Amino acid sequence: MLDATNNPRGSRINWVNVSTVLSAAILIAAEVFGAAFAGGWALYNLFLSSFFSLIGLEAYGMHITQGFGNFGGRGGSGPNEQSFIHLDGEPAKTELMDGIDTTWNRVRGGAEIAQASQALIDGFNGNEPSAVIPKLLALRAKLGALPSDPVVNDKRAHRT
Repeated sequence: MLDATNNPRGSRINWVNVSTVLSAAILIAAEVFGAAFAGGWALYNLFLSSFFSLIGLEAYGMHITQGFGNFGGRGGSGPNEQSFIHLDGEPAKTELMDGIDTTWNRVRGGAEIAQASQALIDGFNGNEPSAVIPKLLALRAKLGALPSDPVVNDKRAHRT
């Protein structure tokens, strides 16, 4: 009696045929499992979960840092609008920071920093940018000599 390999002994296994059958069984099992999983997922979403379009809308609404706003799903609440309530002091007329000094003049000794900074900006030559380095170092020394203040400490910390 001969086996599939025409080997007269009949006791040898044809590993090519075995590996082919095993590969086919694995592929069929994977297809069956994948179809069952996809079908179960579809049924779950159809009967128990949100519709896919609502999931997409909610994901789209989460991009608040990109200026899309939060649309909040069904019905939606529109963009997130906030307002300021005036509690005390002089109310702002054109912008929120009206009446608040945001210049170097608010810091003791800061007027000299403001003048030196403006002189650097006015005298900057784009054809020779390295010429400003000694003036920047002098300005940095002046900044280091200022007394401790939250604004000054913040400016000192942002050295890059």
